[in-house]
Amino acid sequence: MKRLHDWQLRLAEFARERQDMPFAWGVNDCFLFSADAVMAVTGYDMAAGLRGTYSDERQAGRILRERGGLAALVDSQLGERVPPLMANVGDIVLLDMGNHPAVGVCNGTSLLGPGAGGMVACGMGFAKAAWRVG
Repeated sequence: MKRLHDWQLRLAEFARERQDMPFAWGVNDCFLFSADAVMAVTGYDMAAGLRGTYSDERQAGRILRERGGLAALVDSQLGERVPPLMANVGDIVLLDMGNHPAVGVCNGTSLLGPGAGGMVACGMGFAKAAWRVG
């Protein structure tokens, strides 16, 4: 998997499109948000086998349990993890949100992901692992 020649423009367009899109299971949850960012950067859909298979937290939880958890699911698609402080723009980052893990996209200084009112950013201090994209 390699980054597309215009990945920076594609990632910026992705961020603009998601700016006001609220969190929604099976549409704009943390995994699909991250998968869509990967697709913008590389053209590869790491969620191809999961799209349309869940629409609520219970169904998402079942899928994650079947695949060994969120980190294991991302491992299976993006490979070996790197330390979170080595994450570059467009890389995927695992964060600890207290009661559950989540994934987001590194924008260079923070992590982006879906929130109730649209895209949110949080500090890299929440990052636990990262995966290179491309």
